[in-house]
Amino acid sequence: IEVHEPGVGHCLLKAGDAGITNLRLIMHDAVEVLAGMIPPASLARVNLYFPDPWPKKRHHKRRFVNAETVGHLARTLRPGGLVTRW
Repeated sequence: IEVHEPGVGHCLLKAGDAGITNLRLIMHDAVEVLAGMIPPASLARVNLYFPDPWPKKRHHKRRFVNAETVGHLARTLRPGGLVTRW
């Protein structure tokens, strides 16, 4: 899930170069996708890349990892599923 258009393009190019054919990529807001587009217990792993690049207190509202999104992650992960932060 990515909203940054150049990031989506770069990901698609790298996947094509690597011969990856089973990739699912969604260009949309991740919170909305987790809240309403991913079925419960359907994900084995979620990789978060740079989830909270907002160090200042006034920017905390923009952080991805918060009570709401952790709840969405818990709902969408399979039992034993992993969340990794890069």
